[in-house]
Amino acid sequence: MDQIPLDFYRLSQETFELAKSLKISPGVFSSTDNDEQLPQNPGIFYRVEKNPGTFCIKIYPSPNLAQTMIEDAHAVVEALRAPMEEVSYFETPNLGLAEILCDQIGKKRFPFEEELICKISDPGFSWWFKKAADGFIVSFGAHRGQTEEGRFTIGPLGDRAIANAMMMRLKDYLNPFIDKNRTQFSDGHLAWSFKDAGSGLRKSLEKLFLQGAESDLASYIPYSSEGRTLMLYLRELAHIRRFWIEIEMDLDGNKLS
Repeated sequence: MDQIPLDFYRLSQETFELAKSLKISPGVFSSTDNDEQLPQNPGIFYRVEKNPGTFCIKIYPSPNLAQTMIEDAHAVVEALRAPMEEVSYFETPNLGLAEILCDQIGKKRFPFEEELICKISDPGFSWWFKKAADGFIVSFGAHRGQTEEGRFTIGPLGDRAIANAMMMRLKDYLNPFIDKNRTQFSDGHLAWSFKDAGSGLRKSLEKLFLQGAESDLASYIPYSSEGRTLMLYLRELAHIRRFWIEIEMDLDGNKLS
């Protein structure tokens, strides 16, 4: 794939500004807020715990954010080990997605300078994204010293073996719209090349990885058991990415590389 030079800072700022314009920002409240101010929806309560060189995200899933604050506020404070004014919330369509966020991201310690400690046996937690002239590249992990201009982290979006399997399935469905000779999938490296570089399909997939937007791919994916499983997976991927954008905004000022 022919690659085009991109400015890392500009891309990061564009994603950050887009997140703000889409109102993708943490819900924050204080102990003096009324319970009615919280949504009557599933989601998570969370707190970012910052330490020298690393950070940890403590998460408490809830089937109903407002109700949890009425009935179990003490449990939230105890689980997150923080006063309520340091707690944020993030809505999800269902409890299952809240629990997935807890499982994928909660109680894990992440380094600020990830690339400095990556090695062959442990390429790190993040997925990485890089635009190209006719598509884009998504990589799972980054080995130390393997820096590339224009590549930036999009967060820990999930299990890499599952991702490989799901992306291979997606590739099969999208075969009529991609350049099969230039689209290359290997373990931990997905290089997408599209026949129409300006297609809505390409833009939809880029928005999924960059913004956490739920992609409108229903017309490309059959309504079958495998197709529905793939659509649910892509929805999960979008919500993890969207939540990670909130974490990046919380950490603004600390370098995530």
